[in-house]
Amino acid sequence: MGGIETNPGPHPLSDDKHDHNVSFESVSESNSIREMFSTSISFLHLNVQSLLPKLDLILAEYEDFDILSFSETWLNGNNSSDSVELLNYQKPFRKDRGPMKSGGGVIVYVKENIQSKRRDDLEVPGVEVIWIQLKINNKNVLYGTFYVPPKSNNEIWTKIESSIESAVNDVKCDRIIVTGDFNDNLLNGANSKIHNICTSYSLEQLIEDPTHFTEQSSSLIDLIITDNSDFVPYCGVGPPLLDQIRYHCPVMGFINAQKPACLSFKRKIWLYKQGDFDEYRRILTKTNWDRIFSLNDVDKINSEISNRILDAAEISIPNRIVTIRKTDPAWLNNDLRKLIRKKNRLHSKAKRFNRSADWNKFKQIRNKVTTSIRQAREQYQNNLIQKLSNSNLSARTWWKTCNQISGIKPSHSGIPPLLKDDNLIFNDIDKANEFNNFFAMQTNIDDTEAVIPDLTVPDYTLSDITLKDSEVEDVLKILNPNKASGPDLISPILLKEAVSQLKFPLCKLFNLSLSKAIFPTDWKKANVTPVFKNDTSIYLTVDTPDNTAEVLNGDLNKIHMWSSKWLVNFNSHKTETMIVSRKSIKPSHPILKMNDTDLQEVSTHKHLAGCANKRCPCVRQGLSSTDSCKCSKACRNKDYQIVDIAYYDDEDDGDEYDDNSVDTSDQTNDDSID
Repeated sequence: MGGIETNPGPHPLSDDKHDHNVSFESVSESNSIREMFSTSISFLHLNVQSLLPKLDLILAEYEDFDILSFSETWLNGNNSSDSVELLNYQKPFRKDRGPMKSGGGVIVYVKENIQSKRRDDLEVPGVEVIWIQLKINNKNVLYGTFYVPPKSNNEIWTKIESSIESAVNDVKCDRIIVTGDFNDNLLNGANSKIHNICTSYSLEQLIEDPTHFTEQSSSLIDLIITDNSDFVPYCGVGPPLLDQIRYHCPVMGFINAQKPACLSFKRKIWLYKQGDFDEYRRILTKTNWDRIFSLNDVDKINSEISNRILDAAEISIPNRIVTIRKTDPAWLNNDLRKLIRKKNRLHSKAKRFNRSADWNKFKQIRNKVTTSIRQAREQYQNNLIQKLSNSNLSARTWWKTCNQISGIKPSHSGIPPLLKDDNLIFNDIDKANEFNNFFAMQTNIDDTEAVIPDLTVPDYTLSDITLKDSEVEDVLKILNPNKASGPDLISPILLKEAVSQLKFPLCKLFNLSLSKAIFPTDWKKANVTPVFKNDTSIYLTVDTPDNTAEVLNGDLNKIHMWSSKWLVNFNSHKTETMIVSRKSIKPSHPILKMNDTDLQEVSTHKHLAGCANKRCPCVRQGLSSTDSCKCSKACRNKDYQIVDIAYYDDEDDGDEYDDNSVDTSDQTNDDSID
């Protein structure tokens, strides 16, 4: 978290509602700043003067801010958006100066729990600006970030005014916040162009202290502008990110809106490598299991067994309680956080008293923070690399570690905010309830005239099931110790390390549950994560397009008849067909139908692309489109593989394959089907 600096005026928590500049040192001791970060939406702008080498510092120092905007990013077409992503933020909105140009540029990051979209219609060509629209407490907020190069001419300022005017006149939006580096010193307000724009459109500029410093001067050019000062009750200037001769300080503010909850939680971490499992087994051996089973209640017995296992682990295995913050990078520890807070306090003190000794202390601690952050990140990467050398690493852990080293993010990072009736849902429990309600609605089917087929009743019965200790033992021995524990917090390691001691009580519990036909209540609980389903594909290699339609329409009709019989609905509007022909001029293709609805024919599909001939050089080159395939004569043989499509012959040369075509139909089920 960056510190927020003093500005002249009354106490920031006073009753004067027009005092917007926060005095960091006067409130930090009472944790008011930290409280504002946890309850209000915060934003920050900084002229970063090259973004890429400072990403680690930005993530460590500014992780608490919900919206980050930077000018002078110095990015161009050689820098992918993936290379500048930040943990827990959406894909960045960026505008570079040009595909291959250097210098300039702006970029905006928005936390994942805030709804946002880009407003290209407000961005004027020739101006380095990004407008995004935020949904905050059911209000539409326009957030603009500008970079105005020094000595910009009147034409540029006219375009800037036009962009701001368009935002002010947008009737769909409730509030406007503008920030950026305008290179227009408001300390010399007599000739200020941005001051004239603010006056013309009834906007307020909230920053009062200098934000840019050189060897001989200081200026106020990094600004926060809004159409309603009550919407940004607190703002200020923070300490510089790096020790430079010429530098910008960040400007930051808090929006008068409730921040979506970002929950942290406590978790007990077991240090299994330091555990005394001989002691663990001795404790379990001394346990009187028969006394527990005298309760003759499945739920109580299960609870007692679980408690005895955890109690034994508590005595024999070291453990500690840690706070899990979903928003933290793995290498950012408490020591770094304390160091950053100390740096902010020293900067506040140095700026307040303006003594050389205080400034020297601040510079020393600032350099130490920069070095510590980079060392922590480097040490984290080295530990991951060393982890790969472990020959006992599972394939899943190996690939996960590789992705962490390369910076590749997982395909999903939890369920994003859900939009329901124009309201965003952030709480995990509320999300789960919405999913449950949605999927429950899919079972509301019209069965008024339906005739459900009779189910064949089997002519055999199973009177009882009795398990043996040896069967339970065999299962416990093959448990995967790398699997996570369930809601009962019992790790597979605890079960596997005490097979001989636990096989008897567990076997007796299983048999009691089966004989009473009672499933323990705790076993009905689960940690569930929704997973997006994959599509289902069917394909066929045929001689003529007519043959294609005849065969595939027959298959699709069988699916339709089955779904109608069992009252299962398929969504034909989500079903697509793709036909790949070896003819250089494709013949007309008969229509494929499902549920008496014509299926849409597409030319590309995420599951259907590329030449499937295993000898084809296109396969080795990884081409993703059959249109890019320039198959050699090696393709013209019968030794090919059919994946989702067959191979491609780009010549109509009269060979034996020219009469063939491939028809592939991809069928995607409705949301009610998994």
